[in-house]
Amino acid sequence: MPIGKSLSYKTEYSIYNRSRWFAVVTQIFMTSYYVLQRVFEIRHTSVHYAACLNFFLITPAMVMFSLNTFNLTYFGKIKRWVWYVVGLLLATAYFVLVPVVLTDFYTPDTPDKLFSVAEHFLSFAISGVFFILNFIQIKRFVYLNKVLEGFYDVPKSTHAIAMRIGVILFALWTITYPTVIFTTDELLLYLHCLLGVFAIFIHRVGFMLVGIDGYAAMYKPIKESIVQADKMANDAELTEEAMSPLSSPKVDEWLRTGHQFRSGITVLEIASEIGISPDELRRYFRSHGFQKVGSWLASLRVEEAKRMLIEHPEYGFDYVAEKCGFSSREYFHACFRNLTGMPPAQWQDANRKR
Repeated sequence: MPIGKSLSYKTEYSIYNRSRWFAVVTQIFMTSYYVLQRVFEIRHTSVHYAACLNFFLITPAMVMFSLNTFNLTYFGKIKRWVWYVVGLLLATAYFVLVPVVLTDFYTPDTPDKLFSVAEHFLSFAISGVFFILNFIQIKRFVYLNKVLEGFYDVPKSTHAIAMRIGVILFALWTITYPTVIFTTDELLLYLHCLLGVFAIFIHRVGFMLVGIDGYAAMYKPIKESIVQADKMANDAELTEEAMSPLSSPKVDEWLRTGHQFRSGITVLEIASEIGISPDELRRYFRSHGFQKVGSWLASLRVEEAKRMLIEHPEYGFDYVAEKCGFSSREYFHACFRNLTGMPPAQWQDANRKR
């Protein structure tokens, strides 16, 4: 049975699979271009024909890579203007290049300046457009990281680090595109080729590391509540109006049961268990000085860890971290140091019962 049929999140699988095919087509175009250039040495025969081959194969590769990343980060809803931009760029490239190639073939005495102007215009236009698209993608990853940090109790931004690095490298590759399109320097061509292939490779590795489960985790906050995700992404713009700490018997009762020490819980799950809306829950922990659910839970868990370290010095740090709801020893140490100014062992020694 296909994997998509066995998943409860078929929408995520459909989007993920679509990007997988975009990536495959990108690799086909990139590989075809570099193999043809290497085997037939077109660049040494005619720089103009080599440039045309570049436009005909590299431009679609850039388009496929951009559609791949936009499909992933916008969860299948690629903006209409993105389609218009890449479609117009492809059409312009082909409508300009085909006449240039035919003119050069049938009237070889045509001044080289005509070809040079057309090719330089296209190279800078393509480079500029795709650099802007990659820059938008980098900003989108920042937005998604902020959404994930506000939704989960443990940071999950590491899911997309490799893909973000791949997009940054691809942006560098596109911005340097005009500098190598007409060169015959083998070393420069090799280095530029290596940068493009490495960028796609890194993005591909990140794509595989995220996997369908990781992608579903990224998609969950957006899927379940677009409005709430937008609010979480705009935490920095929250009003600074003074607010006295709110009290809530329902929240107090939930805390008494120890549910805050369960790892992997989200804003929506906590609100549902307490019996209040996510907005009410946010107002509660923000009134106590916490902007994100993760920081609120980390504070509660560190306080519990401090109690256990004092009352049960025989407990190991791994055990304390697990009992208090931290997903790993490293995350426990990071939170503890952030809130107390010292690692658990040092704090325990300084506060050991006499």
